Amino acid sequence: MLSLPLKNPLSRKFIYIFFGTLVLLLMIIYFVWSLLVKTVALNTVEVTVPAGAGITKIAQTLKQNQVIKSKTIFILAAVVSGRASALQAGTYYFTQANTWQIITQLANGYADTREATVTLIEGWDRFDIQNELRLHQLDADGFNKAVISSNFPDIDQSLLAGKPLHTSWEGYLFPDTYRFFTYSNGEEIVNKMLQNFSSHLTPEMQQAISTSSYNFYQILTLASIVEKEVNTDQDRKIVAGIFLKRLQDDYYLESDATVNFITGHHTTRPNAQDLARDSLYNTYQHRGLPPGPICNPSLSSLLAVLFPQSSDYYFFLNTPEGDIVYAATYQEHLQNKNQYYND
Repeated sequence: MLSLPLKNPLSRKFIYIFFGTLVLLLMIIYFVWSLLVKTVALNTVEVTVPAGAGITKIAQTLKQNQVIKSKTIFILAAVVSGRASALQAGTYYFTQANTWQIITQLANGYADTREATVTLIEGWDRFDIQNELRLHQLDADGFNKAVISSNFPDIDQSLLAGKPLHTSWEGYLFPDTYRFFTYSNGEEIVNKMLQNFSSHLTPEMQQAISTSSYNFYQILTLASIVEKEVNTDQDRKIVAGIFLKRLQDDYYLESDATVNFITGHHTTRPNAQDLARDSLYNTYQHRGLPPGPICNPSLSSLLAVLFPQSSDYYFFLNTPEGDIVYAATYQEHLQNKNQYYND
């Protein structure tokens, strides 16, 4: 059966124009999307562009190192931007970036080896970290904003058990020595800390977390209290055991560290006015755990909570000299307080 030709040539021309325009529009949308989507993995990628390399060689090098997804899109974008002949040789470090940002970095010669080495001290809170980042001229304000409000979908979801929505990432900012590129933004900085945290959780720790009576956010909160109370691995295990017994008995934790968190003081003996402060973080006034971590604890404190040391102790005291004195009964604890603080 013969098909009838279109009687109106204009109708055929319109169809050609319509579909041609549609295909062109889809190609443009794909091209723009390819320029804007971030293509680099979260881990920093080092790439060396050799001297004299042309656009095709550069695209091939970037593709081999998984910096870009498409050589064709990269070459087209470089040509369209007028920068194809301006890409410079050097050693580059790429974090999460889109094609357009990569071209800009190569064209401007940001073969940037400028890194800041930042050490986060165990027990620091996000404000301490923010101040340290600012000293190194990093994105301190962006960091604080990311800690408060950003989502990080790549984090191990088991670590979010019990974490209320819209709470900060305080407690998850793993204390360690980091190297950040000076152009890193706040989200990249926080993400690096979170990924580092996840990498330190061993299978044994994961097993202990899964069998614990407490969710991970509660474990992290208790670890932050242990962190601020005592300094040595052994004391942390003993104190974690004491706190866990108190939680089980529905007894006040009576942690001076939680009171210091409220007041901003750093004392081994909060005064009566401080102890009377009305706050859910005041474990002298409220039973159970406070609403969330009071600092970013060390791996040692986290291990102490997961693998506490059993003892007969129910009380402990930080002396003015920095020693820890334990007591099994309240009467012994009062004697210790009288001995070291003349109570």
